[in-house]
Amino acid sequence: MWPFGRKRAERRERDMAERAHLCEDPPRAHSVREEYLHLVTRQCKCGGDYETLDHTLRYLKGQPRDVIEARCTRCRAFRCFVYDISFFFGKSDDEICRTTPSELLDVMDWAHHGYSCLHQGSAATGEGSAVRAERQDRLLQDAIWAFEEMLKFYPSNGNYPFPIGFFNHKAVHHSQLRLRYPRHLISDAVGAARARLRKIEQD
Repeated sequence: MWPFGRKRAERRERDMAERAHLCEDPPRAHSVREEYLHLVTRQCKCGGDYETLDHTLRYLKGQPRDVIEARCTRCRAFRCFVYDISFFFGKSDDEICRTTPSELLDVMDWAHHGYSCLHQGSAATGEGSAVRAERQDRLLQDAIWAFEEMLKFYPSNGNYPFPIGFFNHKAVHHSQLRLRYPRHLISDAVGAARARLRKIEQD
Protein backbone atom coordinates (compact mmCIF):
# COMPACT_ATOMS: atom_id res chain seq x y z
CA MET A 1 0.00 0.00 0.00
CA TRP A 2 1.26 3.48 -0.88
CA PRO A 3 2.14 5.74 2.11
CA PHE A 4 -0.82 8.08 1.53
CA GLY A 5 -3.16 5.09 1.24
CA ARG A 6 -1.84 3.68 4.51
CA LYS A 7 -2.31 7.02 6.27
CA ARG A 8 -5.87 7.26 4.98
CA ALA A 9 -6.61 3.74 6.27
CA GLU A 10 -5.06 4.55 9.66
CA ARG A 11 -7.17 7.72 9.90
CA ARG A 12 -10.33 5.73 9.09
CA GLU A 13 -9.49 3.20 11.78
CA ARG A 14 -8.84 5.93 14.35
CA ASP A 15 -12.18 7.56 13.52
CA MET A 16 -13.95 4.20 13.74
CA ALA A 17 -12.40 3.51 17.15
CA GLU A 18 -13.31 6.99 18.43
CA ARG A 19 -16.99 6.59 17.43
CA ALA A 20 -17.46 2.89 18.21
CA HIS A 21 -18.85 3.43 21.74
CA LEU A 22 -21.67 5.59 20.35
CA CYS A 23 -23.56 2.54 19.07
CA GLU A 24 -27.00 1.75 20.50
CA ASP A 25 -27.60 -1.22 22.80
CA PRO A 26 -24.24 -3.00 22.73
CA PRO A 27 -24.31 -6.55 24.16
CA ARG A 28 -23.84 -6.81 27.91
CA ALA A 29 -20.68 -8.46 29.18
CA HIS A 30 -20.43 -10.25 32.53
CA SER A 31 -16.64 -9.82 32.77
CA VAL A 32 -13.58 -8.75 30.82
CA ARG A 33 -12.70 -12.42 30.62
CA GLU A 34 -15.99 -13.08 28.82
CA GLU A 35 -15.27 -10.24 26.36
CA TYR A 36 -12.00 -11.85 25.28
CA LEU A 37 -13.58 -15.28 24.97
CA HIS A 38 -16.26 -13.70 22.77
CA LEU A 39 -13.57 -12.11 20.63
CA VAL A 40 -11.73 -15.38 20.00
CA THR A 41 -14.99 -17.12 19.02
CA ARG A 42 -15.78 -14.51 16.32
CA GLN A 43 -14.51 -14.75 12.76
CA CYS A 44 -14.03 -12.16 10.04
CA LYS A 45 -16.12 -12.37 6.86
CA CYS A 46 -13.06 -13.84 5.15
CA GLY A 47 -12.93 -16.65 7.72
CA GLY A 48 -9.91 -15.30 9.57
CA ASP A 49 -9.54 -14.88 13.34
CA TYR A 50 -9.22 -11.59 15.19
CA GLU A 51 -6.22 -10.40 17.18
CA THR A 52 -6.56 -7.65 19.80
CA LEU A 53 -4.92 -4.29 19.15
CA ASP A 54 -6.25 -2.13 21.98
CA HIS A 55 -8.77 -2.19 24.83
CA THR A 56 -10.31 1.12 25.92
CA LEU A 57 -12.85 2.18 28.55
CA ARG A 58 -15.37 4.75 27.27
CA TYR A 59 -18.55 6.33 28.63
CA LEU A 60 -21.84 7.20 26.95
CA LYS A 61 -24.36 9.13 29.05
CA GLY A 62 -22.61 7.86 32.15
CA GLN A 63 -22.74 4.22 31.00
CA PRO A 64 -19.33 2.49 30.93
CA ARG A 65 -18.42 0.64 27.75
CA ASP A 66 -15.40 -1.39 26.72
CA VAL A 67 -14.13 -0.94 23.18
CA ILE A 68 -11.79 -3.63 21.88
CA GLU A 69 -10.01 -2.81 18.64
CA ALA A 70 -9.11 -5.89 16.63
CA ARG A 71 -7.63 -6.87 13.28
CA CYS A 72 -8.23 -9.95 11.16
CA THR A 73 -5.13 -12.12 11.00
CA ARG A 74 -5.91 -13.12 7.42
CA CYS A 75 -7.23 -10.09 5.46
CA ARG A 76 -6.08 -7.44 8.01
CA ALA A 77 -9.55 -5.87 8.19
CA PHE A 78 -10.07 -3.60 11.22
CA ARG A 79 -13.05 -3.98 13.55
CA CYS A 80 -14.25 -2.66 16.90
CA PHE A 81 -16.14 -4.76 19.45
CA VAL A 82 -18.21 -2.78 21.96
CA TYR A 83 -19.56 -4.14 25.25
CA ASP A 84 -21.87 -2.70 27.89
CA ILE A 85 -19.97 -3.35 31.14
CA SER A 86 -22.40 -1.68 33.58
CA PHE A 87 -23.34 -5.20 34.74
CA PHE A 88 -20.04 -5.61 36.62
CA PHE A 89 -17.99 -2.40 36.32
CA GLY A 90 -17.29 -0.79 39.69
CA LYS A 91 -19.40 -3.37 41.56
CA SER A 92 -18.42 -5.77 44.31
CA ASP A 93 -18.94 -9.51 43.92
CA ASP A 94 -21.98 -9.28 46.21
CA GLU A 95 -23.63 -6.70 43.95
CA ILE A 96 -23.26 -8.71 40.72
CA CYS A 97 -26.12 -11.00 39.73
CA ARG A 98 -24.59 -14.38 38.91
CA THR A 99 -27.67 -16.05 37.39
CA THR A 100 -28.13 -14.09 34.14
CA PRO A 101 -27.19 -15.99 30.93
CA SER A 102 -24.57 -14.53 28.62
CA GLU A 103 -25.58 -12.16 25.84
CA LEU A 104 -22.26 -12.69 24.06
CA LEU A 105 -21.82 -16.45 23.93
CA ASP A 106 -24.26 -19.27 23.37
CA VAL A 107 -24.39 -22.78 24.80
CA MET A 108 -22.19 -24.20 22.03
CA ASP A 109 -19.47 -21.61 22.66
CA TRP A 110 -19.47 -22.42 26.36
CA ALA A 111 -19.50 -26.17 25.71
CA HIS A 112 -16.58 -26.00 23.30
CA HIS A 113 -14.53 -23.82 25.64
CA GLY A 114 -15.39 -25.86 28.73
CA TYR A 115 -14.60 -29.27 27.27
CA SER A 116 -11.46 -27.95 25.57
CA CYS A 117 -10.15 -26.55 28.88
CA LEU A 118 -11.16 -29.72 30.75
CA HIS A 119 -9.29 -31.92 28.26
CA GLN A 120 -6.18 -29.71 28.25
CA GLY A 121 -6.25 -29.33 32.03
CA SER A 122 -6.38 -33.08 32.47
CA ALA A 123 -3.67 -33.83 29.91
CA ALA A 124 -1.14 -30.97 30.23
CA THR A 125 2.39 -32.39 30.01
CA GLY A 126 5.90 -31.44 28.97
CA GLU A 127 6.51 -28.73 31.59
CA GLY A 128 8.02 -28.52 35.06
CA SER A 129 5.74 -29.79 37.82
CA ALA A 130 5.05 -26.32 39.29
CA VAL A 131 4.37 -24.74 35.90
CA ARG A 132 2.24 -27.70 34.82
CA ALA A 133 0.18 -27.57 38.02
CA GLU A 134 -0.39 -23.82 37.63
CA ARG A 135 -1.45 -24.25 33.99
CA GLN A 136 -3.75 -27.16 34.84
CA ASP A 137 -5.27 -25.14 37.67
CA ARG A 138 -5.98 -22.22 35.33
CA LEU A 139 -7.48 -24.42 32.60
CA LEU A 140 -9.67 -26.36 35.01
CA GLN A 141 -10.95 -23.17 36.62
CA ASP A 142 -11.79 -21.93 33.13
CA ALA A 143 -13.64 -25.20 32.43
CA ILE A 144 -15.69 -24.81 35.61
CA TRP A 145 -16.47 -21.20 34.69
CA ALA A 146 -17.64 -22.23 31.21
CA PHE A 147 -19.84 -25.07 32.45
CA GLU A 148 -21.41 -22.92 35.15
CA GLU A 149 -22.16 -20.23 32.56
CA MET A 150 -23.62 -22.93 30.31
CA LEU A 151 -25.96 -24.13 33.08
CA LYS A 152 -27.53 -20.65 33.28
CA PHE A 153 -29.28 -21.38 29.97
CA TYR A 154 -31.14 -24.39 31.38
CA PRO A 155 -34.55 -24.01 33.04
CA SER A 156 -34.61 -25.16 36.65
CA ASN A 157 -37.26 -27.80 35.92
CA GLY A 158 -36.10 -28.95 32.50
CA ASN A 159 -33.25 -30.57 30.65
CA TYR A 160 -32.73 -28.33 27.65
CA PRO A 161 -31.20 -24.87 27.12
CA PHE A 162 -33.15 -21.74 26.19
CA PRO A 163 -33.89 -19.37 24.52
CA ILE A 164 -33.44 -20.87 21.05
CA GLY A 165 -32.25 -17.55 19.63
CA PHE A 166 -28.93 -17.92 21.44
CA PHE A 167 -27.98 -20.86 19.23
CA ASN A 168 -28.69 -19.41 15.79
CA HIS A 169 -25.14 -18.46 14.84
CA LYS A 170 -24.04 -22.09 15.31
CA ALA A 171 -27.06 -23.37 13.35
CA VAL A 172 -27.80 -25.94 16.02
CA HIS A 173 -31.40 -26.80 16.87
CA HIS A 174 -32.36 -26.91 20.55
CA SER A 175 -33.40 -30.57 20.27
CA GLN A 176 -29.84 -31.46 19.21
CA LEU A 177 -28.51 -29.55 22.20
CA ARG A 178 -30.84 -31.43 24.50
CA LEU A 179 -29.41 -34.71 23.22
CA ARG A 180 -25.76 -33.62 23.14
CA TYR A 181 -25.63 -31.62 26.36
CA PRO A 182 -28.28 -32.72 28.87
CA ARG A 183 -28.08 -30.97 32.23
CA HIS A 184 -26.68 -34.01 34.06
CA LEU A 185 -23.76 -34.24 31.57
CA ILE A 186 -22.74 -30.64 32.26
CA SER A 187 -23.12 -31.15 36.02
CA ASP A 188 -20.87 -34.22 35.73
CA ALA A 189 -18.30 -32.16 33.80
CA VAL A 190 -18.23 -29.52 36.56
CA GLY A 191 -17.75 -32.29 39.11
CA ALA A 192 -14.91 -33.82 37.09
CA ALA A 193 -13.11 -30.47 36.81
CA ARG A 194 -13.48 -29.78 40.54
CA ALA A 195 -12.24 -33.27 41.43
CA ARG A 196 -9.21 -32.77 39.20
CA LEU A 197 -8.49 -29.40 40.88
CA ARG A 198 -8.65 -31.01 44.33
CA LYS A 199 -6.21 -33.70 43.21
CA ILE A 200 -3.75 -31.05 41.95
CA GLU A 201 -3.98 -29.21 45.29
CA GLN A 202 -3.35 -32.43 47.22
CA ASP A 203 -0.37 -33.34 45.03
